[in-house]
Amino acid sequence: MPTFAQQAALDAENVFNNPLEFGETITYIAKRPDHVEATAAPGSGDKTVRARVLRSDPNPGVSQSARPFPSNGVQFFVSKDSTLGITTVKERLDKVKIALKSGGTAIEMRVVKILSEGFGMWHLEAVE
Repeated sequence: MPTFAQQAALDAENVFNNPLEFGETITYIAKRPDHVEATAAPGSGDKTVRARVLRSDPNPGVSQSARPFPSNGVQFFVSKDSTLGITTVKERLDKVKIALKSGGTAIEMRVVKILSEGFGMWHLEAVE
């Protein structure tokens, strides 16, 4: 029987990050040689993962923090798991390829902030 943390990670991947539900496929680019995940090419930090992407403020007019939603970027949730997602994040060094508009062409953005982590998920912000 999985632990609560393991079950939360599985639920995150199978529900929230599932392309048939809320998720989409993105490319996470780790900017250091010590961060090579199991599915990445040797010597590369690139990894294709599933994520839930927020392209606009889900609660406009309701500030949850002093940090405004980025107009030139996105927030996204990705599994905190070595197989299904990523295990470490380096702010301002890591990058991600995500489309700014749903259905658009993915562009490379810099991961600038870890907004939260826990329950098997990273909540990150990336900007152009």
